[in-house]
Amino acid sequence: MFSGYKRRNRPKIEQALVDIIINRKQIPAPLELIEHYYRKEYGLTFQEFMNEPVDRLSWFLKIRELEAKRDEIDMKKARR
Repeated sequence: MFSGYKRRNRPKIEQALVDIIINRKQIPAPLELIEHYYRKEYGLTFQEFMNEPVDRLSWFLKIRELEAKRDEIDMKKARR
């Protein structure tokens, strides 16, 4: 479904990320999200981080932004 990074697929991938992270839908995860969770679990060395393409780093930042938004929504629900 999301086999690789193509500029025309970016809106579909972003919507899939929103659906999975914010709306908690059970849909096939884009490779960008799978890679993000793997790296979150196992980390990167400094050299690996410096060699990362910029487009991948922008995806990871987008994912972190959506996770922060989800956490904020969860906090609001918990306060009620």
